[in-house]
Amino acid sequence: MSNGSERIRTSYLSDYSFALNKTKTIKSFALPNNSNVVALAITPGLDLSTC
Repeated sequence: MSNGSERIRTSYLSDYSFALNKTKTIKSFALPNNSNVVALAITPGLDLSTC
């Protein structure tokens, strides 16, 4: 806060991964209509089967 006091807030961070069909393209991504649910990052993963 700008007055120098502390703000204490509990936050929870979860990690999810999904197997996607490689022959299709993602056109949209929708979250629930809930202001408590946010996406911090969405990153395409590395296909480890080709490494």
